[in-house]
Amino acid sequence: MAASLRTRKISEFTTLPTDSRGAAIQAGNYFQTQDATGTPQTSPLSYSSSPITIVVPQGAILVSFLPTTDMLVSELSNLAQYDLIKANTKEVINCAQMANIYIQRSSADGSLYFKFTFV
Repeated sequence: MAASLRTRKISEFTTLPTDSRGAAIQAGNYFQTQDATGTPQTSPLSYSSSPITIVVPQGAILVSFLPTTDMLVSELSNLAQYDLIKANTKEVINCAQMANIYIQRSSADGSLYFKFTFV
């Protein structure tokens, strides 16, 4: 028999699952596959040797990246410091307090599959 999901009402419109102590667990309600630039960039997004700015949508808490080639990701526009996401590897990054994320190829052009998760 499956255990029933315990929930806690946060507001008139929001109910969150709870842990064994009754504390609310924030979980994603929905996702979207475009950023918040004036002309939204959508997934999949082509990237090359020029840095690309991905604007984090308001309310997003996580972003999932899946590049087709090795890709650099940074909080700095010049990518002076970065993390390397290997080709065909999914990585999830907390982005709740971020405005922009910058990406660039490591050695070969590619496509980035991405999605933002919202509470």
